[in-house]
Amino acid sequence: MVVFLLVFAAAGPVVVRPSPAHAHPVGVSSGTISLDSAPPQLLIRINADEWMVITGQALPIPFPARDGEPYPIPEADRTRIGEALSASLSVSIDGKPCSPSLERADVIKTLDQFEGIFRFGLQCPVSDGSIDYRFTLFPKNLPGATHILQVRKGEEAAERTLTSASPSVRVSPSAFGGWGVVFRDFIKMGMHHIFSGYDHILFLLGIALGATRILDLIKWITAFTVAHTATFFLVALNLVSVSPRIVEPLIALSICYIAIEDTLIRRVWTKRILVFGFGLVHGMGFASILGEVDLPRANLFASVISFNLGVEAGQMAILLLVVPLLAVSKRVFKAERVVVAASVLLFLAGGAWFVERVFLSV
Repeated sequence: MVVFLLVFAAAGPVVVRPSPAHAHPVGVSSGTISLDSAPPQLLIRINADEWMVITGQALPIPFPARDGEPYPIPEADRTRIGEALSASLSVSIDGKPCSPSLERADVIKTLDQFEGIFRFGLQCPVSDGSIDYRFTLFPKNLPGATHILQVRKGEEAAERTLTSASPSVRVSPSAFGGWGVVFRDFIKMGMHHIFSGYDHILFLLGIALGATRILDLIKWITAFTVAHTATFFLVALNLVSVSPRIVEPLIALSICYIAIEDTLIRRVWTKRILVFGFGLVHGMGFASILGEVDLPRANLFASVISFNLGVEAGQMAILLLVVPLLAVSKRVFKAERVVVAASVLLFLAGGAWFVERVFLSV
């Protein structure tokens, strides 16, 4: 049963061995290199929960703390943090290594999350050559973890995504340009986000699983796409702000519900409305990745639009793979068994995520 195996591949690791619990996209950090300052500056941003998972050490969390206010990290902790980060990153320009030194380390609260912000000065040779960047501070048990690099020069910026499997990138001078370069970089980032977002993938599988007619599937996917696109733009452009500790558990619950809908309820006429509602929530999850990046103002709309197009392209690729496999499986095996077996896995995966994100988040 091909589709059953496909769902198990996505849901199995969650059910059998849950990953560390977080209420934001797990495994996302960022680095921003500014070439406008002298010497160049590197700003590393890592969520406090992520730092704990990666290093086994907690950041000093201030209490009480006000949103948006940076709290300096004590000197003793700064030294330890600087050593861990310096051992995990390298920067060179035109083949000549830069020497990073930690100049400032703060903890900042945004909504109900804490984030470490670490500013390095880069002692680099004067050069306009290519920048080689390497970052290896990834959680070992999260293959989908990403580190987003942004290199800024004036109003222009180049984006790259690093992973544990590909922890090094090169940014050439030609990478800085107009909307075409931004489009290329952000559409790749959007595709990577959907392919590494297992909760979003399982929700799509749940939508496809319950369809008995292609017309119904088109209606449901259209409702989902319209909804998540709307909230994606509202959140990405900072017009709406909702805590990830609300959004992430709701995404997990949407997977549980779609599994129940596929097996027990099966109300075709109401499903489009419900899928639309859950799409609004998923859009906030899609947009959360952009919260890790200081979007370039000169190409703000190009960045947001191209990222969303990348998400849509990844979503369509998943559906083009799943729908034919699902149709074949239902013909070869009894359709009812396929739906029930896959729905059980979906429900268990969504339930595991919900428990983690509500009760076990650190």
